[in-house]
Amino acid sequence: MNPFPKIKSPRTPNDASRKLMRSAFRDASKSVTGGIEFFASFKQVHVNNSKYERRVEREYRIILSRFGAYVRTTAKNLLGRKNQRRVIDRKKVWYNGMRYHSWRYAKPGKPPKNHYGGLKNSLRFETDVRRRNVKIQTTKIGKGKAAHLLEYGGRQSILVNWKTSKSGRLKISKLPEDLIRKNVRYKARPYLRPAFVTTFETFLPELLRRSKLPNALKGVFYQQVSAAAGRYR
Repeated sequence: MNPFPKIKSPRTPNDASRKLMRSAFRDASKSVTGGIEFFASFKQVHVNNSKYERRVEREYRIILSRFGAYVRTTAKNLLGRKNQRRVIDRKKVWYNGMRYHSWRYAKPGKPPKNHYGGLKNSLRFETDVRRRNVKIQTTKIGKGKAAHLLEYGGRQSILVNWKTSKSGRLKISKLPEDLIRKNVRYKARPYLRPAFVTTFETFLPELLRRSKLPNALKGVFYQQVSAAAGRYR
């Protein structure tokens, strides 16, 4: 009698996978038709990987969608409520001598004011799960590129008034003879970039904590967003 009986070690996932592959190769070596069983076993392993990939894709879709939605909401909050109230501008006057009322504009470097609501309602986001990308943007407003000029600043050729009244104030008119084309410079009043940075600093850590994404992929995603936020600061 053997005083040292054999102790069976517990099975591990690696042991099970090795046993599965040995069995598949053994069956495949018996005959040519046995190769079907090998491919069937390999297909079973591939299906398990596909389930994992679908689960990862689903978590990425949730993260990207929620991140894009939070950036859009934050940008809308920065634009503020719709405000159509104008104030009397003593430097301008209508062509018929009536008082002219101007919009209140935000200071350069601050988010623009929401006058008509067009910019606020044009905010959209699109997710690309395959590329792990979310695009937050604004649709085209009017005939120009107002949204891009507000975000980054720049120059645009437009028609402006140039005649003055007898009192020295700028005369506002839409008549062709009162207009001249001029290259106007706009100072940046960003709203999407601050919204992106705010979302990265306040919302993303909690979003990743609640996600079922593997920790390694969470770290990669966080590093990519951190790099983008560094460019937008």
